[in-house]
Formats: sequence, C-alpha cells, structure tokens
Amino acid sequence: MANTRIEVDRFDEAGDFSLWKVRMLVHFGVLGLKGILTDEKLLKDPPSER
Repeated sequence: MANTRIEVDRFDEAGDFSLWKVRMLVHFGVLGLKGILTDEKLLKDPPSER
C-alpha cells in the first residue's frame, strides 16, 4: 500500500458541518478506517469498575 496523506481542514464552525462530516467519512473510507467508526461493538461504553 502506498503512503498517502490526505489533508482535511479542521471544522472551524464557519462552514457546513454536514458537508465536512461527509468529506471526513469519505476520507476514512478511502483509508479503510470507516468500519471502525460504524462498528457497534466499539461504540458501546466499557463496563464501569466498582
């Protein structure tokens, strides 16, 4: 796999968040990382320790 660096501007609250979010998800998809964001097992809170 070739080393690819994708530059995405930080969201600065001056633009459209929905569009920025879609762009970020596309970039994660290209890098093969989108599955991490949508994995239900990883989204659950870890059990709290007593």
